[in-house]
Amino acid sequence: MKLSLLYSNNKKFMSIDFNDGVNIIIGRINNPENMKANVHNLGKSVIVRLIDYMLLKDTSKGGYFNDKTFEGYCFFLEIKLNDGSYATIKRETKSNLVSIKKHIYAKQNYINENEWDYDNYKVTGKKRNAQDVLQALLKFNVLSDMKYRNSLTYFLRGQNDYNDPFQLSKYGKGRDSVWKPMLFELLGYNGKLLNDIYSLNDKLEEEENNIKAIKKQFSVKENELDKYLGIKNVIQEKIDTLNDAADNFNFYLHEANISSDLVDDIEKEIAKLNIQVYTLKNEIESINDSLDCETDFDYNDVYELYNEMKIYFPDYLKKTYDELNDFNIKITKERHDKLSELLSSKSTLLHTDEIKLQNLNERRVSLLSQLSELDSFNKFKNSQKEIVELKTNLLDIENKIESVKKINEAKIEIDDNKQLVDKYKTELHILIETSTEKGKQIKKNFSEFVKYIINTDAVLTLIPNSTGNINFGYVFLDGKGIPTKEDKGHTYMKEICACMDLAIVKSYINESYYRFTFHDGFLDGDDPKFAIAYLNLISNLAKDGLQCIVTMIDSVVPKKADGSTYELNKNDIILELNDNQDGSGKLFGFNY
Repeated sequence: MKLSLLYSNNKKFMSIDFNDGVNIIIGRINNPENMKANVHNLGKSVIVRLIDYMLLKDTSKGGYFNDKTFEGYCFFLEIKLNDGSYATIKRETKSNLVSIKKHIYAKQNYINENEWDYDNYKVTGKKRNAQDVLQALLKFNVLSDMKYRNSLTYFLRGQNDYNDPFQLSKYGKGRDSVWKPMLFELLGYNGKLLNDIYSLNDKLEEEENNIKAIKKQFSVKENELDKYLGIKNVIQEKIDTLNDAADNFNFYLHEANISSDLVDDIEKEIAKLNIQVYTLKNEIESINDSLDCETDFDYNDVYELYNEMKIYFPDYLKKTYDELNDFNIKITKERHDKLSELLSSKSTLLHTDEIKLQNLNERRVSLLSQLSELDSFNKFKNSQKEIVELKTNLLDIENKIESVKKINEAKIEIDDNKQLVDKYKTELHILIETSTEKGKQIKKNFSEFVKYIINTDAVLTLIPNSTGNINFGYVFLDGKGIPTKEDKGHTYMKEICACMDLAIVKSYINESYYRFTFHDGFLDGDDPKFAIAYLNLISNLAKDGLQCIVTMIDSVVPKKADGSTYELNKNDIILELNDNQDGSGKLFGFNY
C-alpha cells in the first residue's frame, strides 16, 4: 500500500501529491527563536495525524480532528493498493462517516462525487464498518490474521515514536502479549508460537491465583487431604450413630402410638380450647348479667305518681298504658326466652369443651409421662440438634476436601502447562537459533542500513527471557565483531528506529503489505553526516519501489563536509510550509 494523494476541501483547497519515490515536506522558519513554538503550526505532526486519521483511526473517544477548528472539513486520501488499483477514502469531521470508492486510475478528484462503493460507513462497529472494508481492499498477506492498523505506526512514526524501535508509544502501557507476538511474526518468525507461550503463562498465573484464593477461602493445605478424609469419616460415624439412635427412638414412640408431632398437636389443641373456654365463660357471664337487669312496668306506680302530683289522668290514657305494659311484658319475655336459649347453648358448648380439655390434659400428662420414661423427649431433640451441628461440620470438611482436590487438579494442569511451555521454549530456542529466511533477510537489511547511516556494525537480536518469551534488542560491534560496552542506543535511537522500519518494509516489497515509511521530523537535531546518509539511503530504497516520506525544517538540511548545504532533489520536495503571519504557508492556510 502506498499513499498517493491527500487533499481536503473547506473554505480553502489544499492538496499533497505523494510521489512513488522520496517525498520531502519542508517547513521554513522565519524566526528561528520561535522555531519550537511553530513546529506544530508548520503541520509536521499534523500531517502524520491526518494520514492516521484517514487510515481510519477510531476517534470515538476524542481525537485531534474532533476539534471545532476542523468542523465542516471533509478530507480525502487516495491510496494505491498492491494489486495496482486505487481507493479513495472520504471522511467528514462533522459526521465522522466514511465513504470509500475503488478506481483504476490515480489522482482522481472525488470532492463532488456522489456515487461511492461504500457510502457513509461508521469507522468501527458491527454493521457498515469502514475499517473492515479497507482491510478487505488491502488484501495484506503479511500479518493477515491481524488488523491492518496494528502495525501501522512502525511505518508512520510521529515525533514521539522514536523512543523505542520495538515497542511503539501506543503500546507503552499495554502488556507485552499485545505487541510482541505481532512484532515477532513481522520480523519473520512464528508469532503464534510466542502467542501460545503468553497464553500458557497467563493460564499458569491464573491457576496460581486460583490456588491462592482457594487456600485463603477454605484455610486448607494441599498435602493434608488424608487428614481431612479421616476427620470426615469420624464425623460421619457420629452422625450415623445418632441417626440410628434417633430412628430407634422414633420406632419405639410409633409402637407406643407416641410421636413428637402427636404431643405438639395435643398442646396446640389444648391452647385452642383454653381460648374457647375463656371466651364462652365471658359470654355466659354477659348473658346472666342481661337476664338479671330486666325491669317491670307497673301502671299503679305511675298512676300513684300522677295522682300525688294532682294531674288529671283520664281513663283512655289508662287504657293506652295498659297496652304499653302488655307490649313491654311481651318483648321482655321474648328477650328472656332468647337469652335463656343462648345461655343454654353456650353452657352446653362450655361443658363439652371443658370435658375435651380435661381429656386432652389427661392425655398430655400420660404422653409426657411415657416420654419421660423413654429418657425424655428433650434428649431426642438434643440428639437432633447435635446431628445438625455435625452435618454442618461435615459440610465444611467436605468443602475442604473438594478444595484440596481442585488445588491438586490445578497443580496437575500447571505441571502440564509448564511442560508445554518448556516444549514451546525449546521450539523457540531452535527457531531463533536456525532463524528463517525472512528473519535473516530483515536482520541483514537492518545491519546494512545501520552501517550505511552511522557507519557502525550492529546486529538485531532476539533473546528468549526467563518466562519463555522474547526480548527484542540490538548490539553494536567493534571492528573485530565484538559487542561494545559503549551505550550508543540513546544517541542513535532515531536511526535505529528508522533502520528497523526500512528493513522490514524492504523485506516485504514483493508481498502485499505496507510499501511506505513516514518519518516525521527525523532529521531534526541529527548529525549532518547521518542525515545525509539517511537521505541517500531512502533515495536508493525508493528506486526499489518504496515510498519514503520525511518532514524537516529547512534549517536542519544537512551540511556536507566541505560546508556546503546538501542539495535536495527539487522533485522530491512535495510541500513547503512556513510560519508567515498571514497563514499563507500553513498546512490548512490558517493559524490554529
